[in-house]
Formats: sequence, structure tokens, C-alpha cells
Amino acid sequence: MKQISLPRNVLAVVLFVLAPLVAIAGDIVVGQVAALSGPLSPTGTHMRAGVKLCFDAVNAEGGIHGARIRLVTRDDGYKTEETVRLARDMLRESQPLAFIGFVGTGNVEAMLERKVLSEAGIPLIAIRSGAESLVRRNDPFLFLTRASYAEEIEKITDQYATTGYTRFAVLYQDDAFGQGRCSVPNRRSGNPADHWKPRDPTRRTPPTSPPPSRPLLPPNRRR
Repeated sequence: MKQISLPRNVLAVVLFVLAPLVAIAGDIVVGQVAALSGPLSPTGTHMRAGVKLCFDAVNAEGGIHGARIRLVTRDDGYKTEETVRLARDMLRESQPLAFIGFVGTGNVEAMLERKVLSEAGIPLIAIRSGAESLVRRNDPFLFLTRASYAEEIEKITDQYATTGYTRFAVLYQDDAFGQGRCSVPNRRSGNPADHWKPRDPTRRTPPTSPPPSRPLLPPNRRR
């Protein structure tokens, strides 16, 4: 059976609807501004590779209304000001029909707060973030294709709870991305999870000695 991912379905629908609204003289340009360098470069690189893989598949099947989709990517280094600047430059220079695959909660929040999308009248599809701050916005130009962090972590803790674990801790980075994950309640006990945070979310720190070993089996399976 042929499987098509949700982001690809969303992309196809959005481009199919928007493409007739513009005069397609050549390629359909879709823009991406993501971290291809800096601490989140692996994430940004993988996002770009996934988007390109999707576009190649669509183009191999004839494109959209016969037009090929071309991805234009810029590296923001995971810096919010660069995200906004590069997105505006791309709107002026490449005139993309849509944006896709941005990386970073704070980066996307800056795009919305500066009204980059609403002023240009184009959507941003399939961002990497699932932060509650973005989910709650219900922005008409932001198309989310993943569950929120809170929903993901609740499912994880619920699953662990079925094996006997009742206490959980969250280690998060101190920025908009991390704060969307830190306030996860333990619904089994009604108490918030313990959590720690680093001082600088963008600074790489050397590895430290591993903590004392602990049993890997859940409490109800230890002998």
C-alpha cells in the first residue's frame, strides 16, 4: 500500500488551492528559513531533506497543475532576527507561494508577532515546533501538522504509568521551545513533574560523569 505523510497531504491541498491564484509562468516557489548551522543544524538539515524528498516525489508525478515545485532555503542559524530578515528578503526576491519547514518556536513566534505572514498573505506549513504558545494562537496563516508537546509528553507519561512509574522529571532548555515542555502535569498523581533547566540553551557543554546506575526495570517488575 502506498503511504503518503500528513505534511505531504497538507502541502498538496494548500498548493492546489493557491496555485490558480497566481500566474504560473515557471516553477512554484516554496520558501524555507531554517537552522542549517548552529546548535539546531541537524534538525534544520533533516527538515530540508524531508521537504525536498516530498517535492521530488510530487514533481515526479507531474507537479501541481503541470508546474514543478522549487524549494528555496536560507540558513538563519537558529536566530530569530535572522529568521524574520531572511523571510522578508525571500518574499521580495523569490516571491514564494508558501513557506514550509521552519525550525524553532521563538523563530516562528517572531514571524507571527512581526506579521510577516499576514502582511504577505501566504501560509507557513509544517513547522518543527509543537509549542502550546503556537497551538493556542489559532493563526489562520499557520498550518500545524503535529501534536502539541504537552499532548506528546502526556502520552509518554501515560504509557510509562501503565508499567508502574509514577514520578517523572523534565530537563528542558530555557527558551520558548523548552518552556512549552516543562509544565507537564503528572495526571496520575495530580502533581507537576520535577524539572531542571540549563543556563544557556545555545551553548554546548562538555559531557560530565554519568550518574550512578539505576535499575532499568519498572518498579512493579523488580525482584
